[in-house]
Amino acid sequence: MAKKEEKHHIMTFTFEEEATSYQVFSELKKYHANGQVDFEQIAVIKRSEKRSFFL
Repeated sequence: MAKKEEKHHIMTFTFEEEATSYQVFSELKKYHANGQVDFEQIAVIKRSEKRSFFL
């Protein structure tokens, strides 16, 4: 039997307000818990004023 090919996708969102990022993060977690969306990992990544990224 042939092994099923796995597909991986990356989605990014950009928000002006940091609070909006965390609100969307929370909503996505609720949808996942209810079986409405499926994902393996989710993260909020911030950009500092010096333009570097951190989790």
